[in-house]
Amino acid sequence: MGTNGLQRPAVDYSGLHRKRKDQRKNRKLFFFAFFLVLALLLFVLMCRFSIESFFVGKEKSVENAQSLVSGSLEMRKNIYDRNLENMAVGFQLVSIYARPLELENIRKAADRLAPVLGCDADKLYEDLKMEKSYEWLAKHVSPALAAEVADLDLPGVYFSYENERFYPHNSLGAHVLGFVNDEQGLAGIESYYDTRLRSGIARELVAGGRDISPGEASRPGHLVLTLDLKIQAQLEDDLQKLAQQVKAERAMAALMEIDGGAIVALANLPAFDPNAFWKSSPESLVNRVVSERIKPGPLNRLFMSAADIRDGRISWEEPTAEAKPFPDKELQPRIRKKRVKGPLSMQWHGFSSEFLGTLELADIDSRTPPDALAALAVSLGFDKARQLDLAPARIKGINYEEKVKGDGGSYLFADDNSVTALSLLTGFTWLVNGGHQVKPYLLRETITNDGRRESLSHPYGRVPGFSGEMSRRFVSFLADKVKPGHKFYIAESLALEEGEIVGLSPEKDNLDKAETAVPRFQTVLLGMGPVSNPRLSIVVVLDGAEVDLTSCPPGRRLLNKLMDQAVSRLSSAEVKEGGLPPQLDNEEIYHRWLTAHDSPDTVLDKVGNSPDRMPDLRGYSLRRALQILQPVKMRITVHGAGRVSGQKPRPGVEIKGDECVLTLSMDS
Repeated sequence: MGTNGLQRPAVDYSGLHRKRKDQRKNRKLFFFAFFLVLALLLFVLMCRFSIESFFVGKEKSVENAQSLVSGSLEMRKNIYDRNLENMAVGFQLVSIYARPLELENIRKAADRLAPVLGCDADKLYEDLKMEKSYEWLAKHVSPALAAEVADLDLPGVYFSYENERFYPHNSLGAHVLGFVNDEQGLAGIESYYDTRLRSGIARELVAGGRDISPGEASRPGHLVLTLDLKIQAQLEDDLQKLAQQVKAERAMAALMEIDGGAIVALANLPAFDPNAFWKSSPESLVNRVVSERIKPGPLNRLFMSAADIRDGRISWEEPTAEAKPFPDKELQPRIRKKRVKGPLSMQWHGFSSEFLGTLELADIDSRTPPDALAALAVSLGFDKARQLDLAPARIKGINYEEKVKGDGGSYLFADDNSVTALSLLTGFTWLVNGGHQVKPYLLRETITNDGRRESLSHPYGRVPGFSGEMSRRFVSFLADKVKPGHKFYIAESLALEEGEIVGLSPEKDNLDKAETAVPRFQTVLLGMGPVSNPRLSIVVVLDGAEVDLTSCPPGRRLLNKLMDQAVSRLSSAEVKEGGLPPQLDNEEIYHRWLTAHDSPDTVLDKVGNSPDRMPDLRGYSLRRALQILQPVKMRITVHGAGRVSGQKPRPGVEIKGDECVLTLSMDS
């Protein structure tokens, strides 16, 4: 085609476009190669430092070892009883390793290290000659040994520190303290006040998140509890004796200060050792005083009598001097008793085909209207779930949420109703403490790092419609049923769980040689005292107890002695004032921790569970799972990545073989 002179001839630009396209392609290849090299470099650095640190932990070189030996990381705060006795201690485990490439003279280093570490110098030299990024020299050594290595001043030798939690008294008070894993509280006080205890340690929220408890919204500090360790030890010992006496399958108990609601002691059987909680079954980790429902049975008559006193259905008269059971008792006037018909000479009274009770309960003749009982139950808080300032165990195998619900105040006095032991104890305490609505609690005060002590206030109100005078009359009503010379009122009820009661008849005067099909009962004891000046209230529950119906009710003499000792101790004990409590020596803590972890009797599971069973590793990181399994000496095979989602052998199975398979997944 021709042109008219105004058009320029056509030019072929295809070559130019190809050139620019090639240039863009080359730039892309250049940037891709650059970032690939950078990624490889970062990967190498991570392999040398980050991944190494994952297994090694927090490290410092020998130049700073002395400060590390004395503890330079922020540790978890301590927990004390009311007399500042250690109950939970934060400390650090020391491990030592070397980076062979950084050692100036491997032969010289091996010769100097071997005598201190107690190993063969030639063997250590051969290990350090191998081309490794690091070589472990010793794991979990004592502070004294770490200090000796630090004094050698060897460049290329490093110290790794792990924060650890130690419970000096093992299982004592375990269901109050809870336990810690990966520096996070997972049960009890350790979980409820986790933020206060963790201090500067980075906080990790559990998967799915949770509401932060009121106890966590405060400054960090050491915790001083309301528990008294000596009373706690006595309660646990007596509870164990009582459980063995009646062959109970499980047991629980709580002791509360009537004036204020402070928990003095709380125990569950089976027990567990928080130093090695993974060795216990999930069921033994549950604090059943708070979570499990029980049947009060005939104990409801105590609340019926309180309703009758409140509504004026019980007549009163001034007692004569010779009729007064306690010469020093100021509680007047006393109630004129009216005994109900029944077998007053036998040891137990039958209330129904499923419930038995002690005679003083049968001695209460009440015809309280149902609406009056329901109103009192609501006033005492039985329509709401009662909680302590501790958290349930947050581990797999425990479904705590299904257990804790409102206690159904309107039906408190029906035979088929149930309440928690804590709720029953609290409601009863309100009736004998002057009608004060105290809230049960465990945290007494906190101690900051500089020694300042901050006491916590625990305000309370009054039980609606129940005055101090009514409470005084109720205590006098109970005191009137205590045998002369005794100080404490304790009532007991039995709820049939298994078997059949044969030969129980209200017309009989006794149950001599009564035939039974080996019945098992849930036994509930509820009491308070001294009746002259109430200081403590107590609840004890025994599950699956074999009770001899022809003998005296078990446990009452034991609990009377326990409460008498507890009152005497609380009257004489003085809380230490000012400053921080004395700390355990680091070397002592280490050796006691080592003994607790090496001992085959770490788990004091005296009712039903055997030690040396496979721990539940599900949900743990691989690192933590390997730490837990380290004392077991098993050959471990790992599949997948992430957290442990499956394991063989299964949790709770007795460890017989030497092989363990862990399955990991990212969404576990």
